[in-house]
Amino acid sequence: MELQRLNGLSFPLTKIKIDQSFVRDLPHNRGSLAIIRAVMGLGASMGMKITAEGVETREQLACLQKEGCDQVQGFLFSPAEPVEKTFELLAFDRDRYQVAS
Repeated sequence: MELQRLNGLSFPLTKIKIDQSFVRDLPHNRGSLAIIRAVMGLGASMGMKITAEGVETREQLACLQKEGCDQVQGFLFSPAEPVEKTFELLAFDRDRYQVAS
């Protein structure tokens, strides 16, 4: 596992995920928005990708895009599916691609 380094300190992190509980009330909940902005700032300062989970509306997506979120996941795009279904949805050749954990 690659360690992120900041001011000589090592962190065993490679990415940050924003929990759906902070995404749920976007963009109307100022507290959630403040936490997302803080997480985005932390990720940017450490050169890490940020993923927000639980995106269910276009309004939430627009808010996260405006804040600079790198990746999103949620029912807006697709309900959770088994990996076999994912390959079908994306028309991947299973022998050529590996699933990231």
